[in-house]
Amino acid sequence: MQIDNNIITRLFNSIDTEINILERIAASLGANSSEDLLLQYPAYVDDLYLEPGESFEHTLEIGRRLYYLALDLPEGVTVQIGRDSMPYMYAVDEIGALEFKNGVYFGTFTIKVTNTSTVTQKWNVKALFN
Repeated sequence: MQIDNNIITRLFNSIDTEINILERIAASLGANSSEDLLLQYPAYVDDLYLEPGESFEHTLEIGRRLYYLALDLPEGVTVQIGRDSMPYMYAVDEIGALEFKNGVYFGTFTIKVTNTSTVTQKWNVKALFN
């Protein structure tokens, strides 16, 4: 079986193009980027509601400063924010926003949300990094 050199060349050019696109995306989201990064939790509609006793947890290597944090936690829902594997903040039954004027650097950002109530609860947390 003989393979056409044009096909191989086009395949490798296509792969090279995709790698360049992925590198640009990674650079724009990385720690050296000047673009703001807004994280919204839950990221998927499937995680919007927590059953009684259920938890949601996510960890992200971010390498940026947190400037704003918006919380929508109904009664019985707790959030724990971790910073570089250490507890940073804890909130329960909160609706509102926090501003960190100088920003707080997070190498690793961890969020854990737990429904301690006896009913299914809808929740939302937004974090703005730069």
